[in-house]
Amino acid sequence: MPSTPSSKLDFVDSPLALQASIALRDHMKDLLAEAEKLPPAVLTERIYELLRRSDVNVEVTPEPIATPPYLLVQRNPLRLILVLRGKAYQVWPELAPLRPPGFEPIRI
Repeated sequence: MPSTPSSKLDFVDSPLALQASIALRDHMKDLLAEAEKLPPAVLTERIYELLRRSDVNVEVTPEPIATPPYLLVQRNPLRLILVLRGKAYQVWPELAPLRPPGFEPIRI
C-alpha cells in the first residue's frame, strides 16, 4: 500500500477517509479514462465496486442523501467527497478536509 505523506495525515482524524483516499488513488486511473462518458448511475456503481474491492463499505451517490456516511460524486471536474456526521473530506483527487454543507476547503 503506498504511503501518504505525514503532512496529509496530520489533519485526517477519520480512518474511513484515509482508507477511501488510498483505495481511490490506487485504483482510479482505469476509471478516469472513461469517467466523463459514463452516465452518473454507472460511474457511481463502478466507484462503489472499486471501494468494495478495498474493503471500504460506503454508499456512493451523485446527490446528497440524509444519512451519512456516503461518498458524493461531483462531476466537471470529477471530485469525490466523503460525507460523515458533521465532517466531510475530499478523497479524490487529493485528500483534504472540507466544511459541510457547501464543502468549502478548510485551510490547514
